[in-house]
Amino acid sequence: MTFGRWVRNVRSCLGLTQDELARVLNIHWTTLSRWERDRALPSLNQIMKLARCYLAHALDVEVWTASPSRLPLDTPGRCAYFGEAASPTLAAYVQCALNRNEKVMVVHDPHLPLREALQKLTTGVHDWEDAVRSGQLVGFPLNDALTLDPTHGDPLSVFARIVELDRTTAWDGFAGITWLTDSRPALRNQDSLEALLFLERALDMVYATRTQERTLGLYPSDVLHCPGGPHLLSLQPSVLVAHGMVKNPFYGDPQLAFAAQLLEVAACGHSTFGNRLTHHHGTRLAEAL
Repeated sequence: MTFGRWVRNVRSCLGLTQDELARVLNIHWTTLSRWERDRALPSLNQIMKLARCYLAHALDVEVWTASPSRLPLDTPGRCAYFGEAASPTLAAYVQCALNRNEKVMVVHDPHLPLREALQKLTTGVHDWEDAVRSGQLVGFPLNDALTLDPTHGDPLSVFARIVELDRTTAWDGFAGITWLTDSRPALRNQDSLEALLFLERALDMVYATRTQERTLGLYPSDVLHCPGGPHLLSLQPSVLVAHGMVKNPFYGDPQLAFAAQLLEVAACGHSTFGNRLTHHHGTRLAEAL
């Protein structure tokens, strides 16, 4: 991707004309046109302003999830919920999994018993006591995930355990596994966060070739504004909100990844970044980064 194409794609995603975006950036539209055609290179401050503008648009989840278009709650794949409080939508998501005769694995705060963790997560789930007793709804304390972290133990051990869980789930007569991972307690502890991310990578490895598996990650609402937040958003095909499940327009979005990368590299050193931009003249900026 050339720098000019990135600018053009960003403007298109923002839904702005050249004149409208030029006004936002306080430049003439002909200058913007030259950027888009790789005929000129903006200043570092102008690049940063454009990157921040796009990130602000992408990370304003409440705005773009307000769309009335919804996905079915049983849509396969990875999904994210950004918020602190328990939600009836979370309860409905879990209930859908139970109705499909799937085992629900809940990765939760190790300081809470499973029942208390469930009450905090999914207030309103029907008959969850029966599901716990029958083994259809199972707790996976975050402590168990710690053994996945190479700094705590053998990284293959929990990977093997996940594969074994998947196998025994089929033997027990369940249709599959739905993972519900509450990362909110982990984000208060760096070691636990690393373990949790390792667990999610292991899940991706196990289910990489499957199209019907479901994983729901629960994250604090402010996590998107932390380092790595835009990358986290780009990994989620769909987002769970109060009115249901919504398709994520920024899933796998190269413009979002590029904007985040621009800001991260610039934060490492403005002079070095500026020199690299000048040297490559922006025509192959993606490769330069």
